[in-house]
Amino acid sequence: MQEHNFYIEYKIGDANRNEKLKTLFLKLKEEKEKYFETGTEPSSEIEDWIEYLDSDAEKWFNKIELKPNSEQRKVYDKLWKLTEPEIRLKHPMFNTADNWSLDSMIYVIFQGDYELMKIEKLDDKGILYYNPGGMPFGGTESLVQLIESFGNIVIYDSWHEGPHKRAEIGWDFDLAKKLVEQEKGVEQSNEKEWWKFWK
Repeated sequence: MQEHNFYIEYKIGDANRNEKLKTLFLKLKEEKEKYFETGTEPSSEIEDWIEYLDSDAEKWFNKIELKPNSEQRKVYDKLWKLTEPEIRLKHPMFNTADNWSLDSMIYVIFQGDYELMKIEKLDDKGILYYNPGGMPFGGTESLVQLIESFGNIVIYDSWHEGPHKRAEIGWDFDLAKKLVEQEKGVEQSNEKEWWKFWK
């Protein structure tokens, strides 16, 4: 497989923040290469990585709609249990607007079957190059999280041959509460407007 065939292109939000992203990327690359060579898993502990973030990136990784022990989280978990597995894994109702946590992103980057190659800057755009070791390689979601945590916007993902494919966000707390009160799970709907099934 040719080097640099796979890449993610993004619009740079702020040049200084993009330099911080590049510094974190190089550290991740170094640790991932060590992992490939030695088999010693790098740390995904937050305290080992927090110094590479700026304050806005820290806030970004802490954006959690379903906070632990909150009413929303409890309702979400109950609805998950009430819904058939083949529906809940694909239904937009279970997709929230949460960002990934820092430790989750780092863990998935280390587990992905790809090499981190480099980041280049071209005018107001950046390009992150990676090289899969095989297929499937784990996807690009964690790399998109990395890029966007520093205020950038991904505009092209070569793995998807176009825009990065994002899950449809369909979490509706009010609807979820009604379903849980009725002890019903989410049902598959043939209608395009999936939320109409409960009316």
